Amino acid sequence: MKGMLTIIAALCISMAALAQNKNRQEKPIDDSTRVLNLVIGGNYTYVPTTEVINGVDYDTRYQEHTFSINAATDVTKHIRLGVDYKKLYTNGVLTGKNDYSLLGAVGQYRVFVGDVSFGFLEIGYYKGNYCTCGEDLPFKREGISYINWGGGANFKLKKRLWLDLAFTTAQVASKIPGRYGYTQYIIGLNYDVDIIKWRR
Repeated sequence: MKGMLTIIAALCISMAALAQNKNRQEKPIDDSTRVLNLVIGGNYTYVPTTEVINGVDYDTRYQEHTFSINAATDVTKHIRLGVDYKKLYTNGVLTGKNDYSLLGAVGQYRVFVGDVSFGFLEIGYYKGNYCTCGEDLPFKREGISYINWGGGANFKLKKRLWLDLAFTTAQVASKIPGRYGYTQYIIGLNYDVDIIKWRR
């Protein structure tokens, strides 16, 4: 699984770099027009593994499904700020079904910004109840803080529709014994709408 996540992260970075040459040939930006936009997005992550209980790998199926919805706006050409809500569903043969939620503020620094693609670096602060703590599978505990960071790339599919590919890692910031982080690849869609336009 770690190998697959590494490959996805490398692909995101590579695609953003390859898009740089095309982005350099874009039309110049009209500095006399300012825009307030709203970016609404959703993404999904699926992680299969096996159940480990009390340090013993039972080789039984365990699955995580993460659904995320988010909204953001571009503060400048390079800075995007927004909020993100994640809902995680887990299902194991031994542990049964559980669900968790995280809510956070996210900032992105965009690079290679153009009409058809851009790359980005991301950092966020979340609160939630998904405790990646101890040696066993994650469990529910309220009031946990997380620091999340990562990077990725967006590619235009249609006029306002973008494909979102990213790789992030979340570290438990709360002082909990045995805490550890978790990583995710992200595949999603973003829809970008201009809310207000005005002349400077």
